[in-house]
Amino acid sequence: MKELRAVICDDDRSWLAQAAGIIEDYAKEAGLQLQLRSYDEPAAVLTELTEAPDLFFMDIEFEEGPEGISLAKQMNERFPSCQIIYLTNYLHYALDVYQTEHIWYVLKPQLADRLPEVFQKLEQLEEDRRKDLVIHASDGTIVRLACGEILFMERQSRLTCIRTQSGSFRTRARIPELEKMLPGRTFARCHNSFIVNLPHIREIHAKSLLLDDGTEIIISRRYNNAFRTAYLTWAENAAI
Repeated sequence: MKELRAVICDDDRSWLAQAAGIIEDYAKEAGLQLQLRSYDEPAAVLTELTEAPDLFFMDIEFEEGPEGISLAKQMNERFPSCQIIYLTNYLHYALDVYQTEHIWYVLKPQLADRLPEVFQKLEQLEEDRRKDLVIHASDGTIVRLACGEILFMERQSRLTCIRTQSGSFRTRARIPELEKMLPGRTFARCHNSFIVNLPHIREIHAKSLLLDDGTEIIISRRYNNAFRTAYLTWAENAAI
């Protein structure tokens, strides 16, 4: 794994130093190259960070500055690739944190025990993100797309439109053919004509879903149960 950049933020300085030590000790024992920065003021994270960290360990309650979940939302927007791990003493935030993209919810006393799972999850996400999809575009060019940047695929007449974070591409390949080429953990069909990238889903309603970019996609009755099961499985593995 590459050298990792991590940030930890907690206004309890005693716990901050203890948690930073636990993380650094684990990284050393696991043979990981880790650069860790500590902040005791949440506002400083937003003003001082200029590039995305790989991991952001953060408390949820702060006496001053942005409330934890609000801070996480801002981090999601500014650094979409940064993976957030909540550190807290309380279980009652477990549902609230689903307003944000995060990979783990850890009770502070369990940090040392949970770190192997956190870093394993990060490696899995990195593998999925690095996986590329090579397609023959409809204009004859060969295009390589990073799977992590794909939002959805839609079959339109005789072509399949692949919408990514940077643009759209069209290929003659059909949905079933493309489905076999994608990481099964993060992609699922919600309709005969659609495949969606599960981490990019913002909301799921009775008959539709909403993606990060505001696109609304229909969930068909045929795929409803399997799609929701796939999403819940992904969500359970993505965060606790």
